[in-house]
Amino acid sequence: MNDSEMNVGTPESASSSRTLFGGEKDYAAMYSMICAHSVAQIVRCAALFSFADHLAAGPATAEAVARVEGLDVNATFRLMRACAAYGLMSYDKDRGFSATPLLATLRTDDPRSLCAMAMVQAGHGHWAPWGRLDEVIRTGRPQTEVALGSSLWAYFATAAGAREGQAFSQAIGRNHRYAHAGGRPTDRHRLG
Repeated sequence: MNDSEMNVGTPESASSSRTLFGGEKDYAAMYSMICAHSVAQIVRCAALFSFADHLAAGPATAEAVARVEGLDVNATFRLMRACAAYGLMSYDKDRGFSATPLLATLRTDDPRSLCAMAMVQAGHGHWAPWGRLDEVIRTGRPQTEVALGSSLWAYFATAAGAREGQAFSQAIGRNHRYAHAGGRPTDRHRLG
């Protein structure tokens, strides 16, 4: 069978509905998957720096948020613009940044808040082992201790992991309450 019979790599295949290559929606979905790591880190930082809480009362400038959080103003502005690009907030050059309902899911005064979950799932304790998934698949050996230098629990007990450990406890508690209130629990598999 030649390329044209398989409809692979030929000009005709680009317009054919019967091709071995994905359609535009497939490429868009894959692109989103490939870039998901950066979105997870943007959301993590929005949670870590309490953007939802800062914007709960109304619009605020990046300068005001940076001052309260002790952050670099320019980097905070860029992060908040990235948040706006993903629908977490809106931006008006005269008023500053405003929260959207999506960002409100990270408010710490909401019993269903996903703030702690955002900090944990994209935090170093989970992020570093997931970055070694290829090694888990090659060897079948868990990589948490390799990535963190200790078990996850021991990492949470260190100064570097303490805040993440607290967020983990909050996230698990909220997830448990949410599941028992009729929500759908997140039963993630163990990476290592």
